Amino acid sequence: MKRYISIVLMLLLAFALAIGCDNNSSIKEDVTPSPETPVGTDTPDQTIPSETEPAKKYTVTIIHDGDIPEGMKSSTIEVEEGSIAEIAFDTTAEYSYVLSDNAKSAVTEDVTVTVTWTKWILVGSNLETAEYRDIFEKTGGNIRLTDNVCVNRTYLTFDGTTNPADKTVIDLNGYSLECRSYIKVQRGDFTFKNGTIKNGFFTGYNTEGGEVPPTALTLDNVLLEAVDIEGIELAPSSNNQTINIISSRITSNYNRGIVTRADEPGSENVKINIIDSEIELTGIQGCGILFNIDGELKIEDSTISGLEQGVILRGGKHSIKNSVIAATLAEAPDTIIYETADWGTGNEVPSAALVIGNRVSNGSYPYATDAVLEGVTFDGTSDTTAKIYVYQADEAYPVTVKGVSLADIANYDADNPDFGMNGASISL
Repeated sequence: MKRYISIVLMLLLAFALAIGCDNNSSIKEDVTPSPETPVGTDTPDQTIPSETEPAKKYTVTIIHDGDIPEGMKSSTIEVEEGSIAEIAFDTTAEYSYVLSDNAKSAVTEDVTVTVTWTKWILVGSNLETAEYRDIFEKTGGNIRLTDNVCVNRTYLTFDGTTNPADKTVIDLNGYSLECRSYIKVQRGDFTFKNGTIKNGFFTGYNTEGGEVPPTALTLDNVLLEAVDIEGIELAPSSNNQTINIISSRITSNYNRGIVTRADEPGSENVKINIIDSEIELTGIQGCGILFNIDGELKIEDSTISGLEQGVILRGGKHSIKNSVIAATLAEAPDTIIYETADWGTGNEVPSAALVIGNRVSNGSYPYATDAVLEGVTFDGTSDTTAKIYVYQADEAYPVTVKGVSLADIANYDADNPDFGMNGASISL
């Protein structure tokens, strides 16, 4: 019996060993490359990925300039590459600031940002006339209204005599500034912004007489409401005067919205820039802009609306681009005489949206006139309102107009020099 059991155990052991050999054979076959994986093909990289490298950082140095508030000091911050530095400070009615342009750019290297501070002279409605005069007639200061201000004076003067190199900013701050007549600006660089001005400006005025000193006037986001007075009038002999009208609106019920003065010699280097703005004449006669000296007028993306004339150019070099020029008076009988006779002074010229050149025999307005138009629309309330009227008084002072067709010229007549343009050059 024991012998029989031993034989059975030996058979079972042999069977188990046989099965083990078969299993090992199967394992070897499993690691054989399949037909889809050719022999010699690299197996996928099973390397564990490394951790993400930290973003590179740069140093932004913040320095302060201008009227720096007490306790404000330079500092530095770390900013990740490609990010924009977050720089902000508390402001008050008395202090405001602007950041240098590079503060708006993504940081790609170490950089210095400048914070320029302005300290404002705060002006409300609780001052006497003499106090307003003392404040406004200082130069180099920056004034901010805290209420509507009405100064009971015929003239309100901003004079840069004490320091003509400084700029003066008057922040209307959403309020209005008013006086009984002109606001005079002279000998300096003056900016009025963000509010309403009631009554007009007289620029370059010299209280001491003689040659007018350089003066610059900028209206930025301003509503200028002139009543019984021109919107902006440049003084005679206006050397080196600059007028900038930016995102603003000028209305006047008087003769002209903006006017230069040719009644005295010596006006040179006068520049008027009108950008994204409107000028509207609301009275019974007159023009939107009268430019009658040797200077430069640039109008872009704006609307100029006069009555008998929109814009008059009696000298200088000018450009009008992407704008509307209009003469809205349905009938202008007083101007008909100037279609066949010498023109008078100022806006005593034919009625048209745009008048260019001169028609005089007395030698007045001895200036060449050059005008370049692009994308200009002419408008009016009457089908008979002329678009453009052009005349050249003397070939010594040539008149050149580019960007218009002869069909737009009201007085074009190739067979009648007396009624034609008298040699003015017109081209597209």
